[in-house]
Amino acid sequence: MQFSPEHARSRRPVIYLALVALFHTVALYALLGQGMLTRKTSIDGAVVYMDIRSIKAPPPPPMPSTLSPDKSTQPAVLAKRTKQSAPQSQPIMAVPRMEVLPAAEPERPTAHVEEKRLDLDSLRAQARKNDSKREMTLAEQIQAKEQRDVSIEAKIAAAAEGAARKDCLTAHSDTGLLAPLFVLKDTVTGKGCKW
Repeated sequence: MQFSPEHARSRRPVIYLALVALFHTVALYALLGQGMLTRKTSIDGAVVYMDIRSIKAPPPPPMPSTLSPDKSTQPAVLAKRTKQSAPQSQPIMAVPRMEVLPAAEPERPTAHVEEKRLDLDSLRAQARKNDSKREMTLAEQIQAKEQRDVSIEAKIAAAAEGAARKDCLTAHSDTGLLAPLFVLKDTVTGKGCKW
């Protein structure tokens, strides 16, 4: 049997997976043996484990069997009715047919009634009014102050960057051979670069 380096490399992932599976099995067995997975602590404790158990649903109540009467009781009922109705012979009277008129539809106003539509501008104004009446919580006050401070600091930083003078060695480097003239002008006026 020959062992080549390629053969050993191809078996490495299998060996690693087997070792990982073995480690997890031993760890699970140790946790189950110590009762770590089923331990419960009080609500004040740091860890509370939950047990999930399936509970069978109660069977539905039986349906009433009044929908179809028994076939065995039907002939007896019919027989009783025929026996009772046969001895009594009464004349049949004609009853005039009553016609039912359909209900009148409710009258709708004929005047042009505009449907009320949602006015977003009035809702925004109302929300702003209600929001200004509400007092800010401490957290909201702190956040608003931080936002104001950040915006003020940003304005100051931008102003300081704009007010800072450039270094004379790099201020007019893009002008080439004419740079000394611009440096001289800035020096005379006092508004240009700094030395």
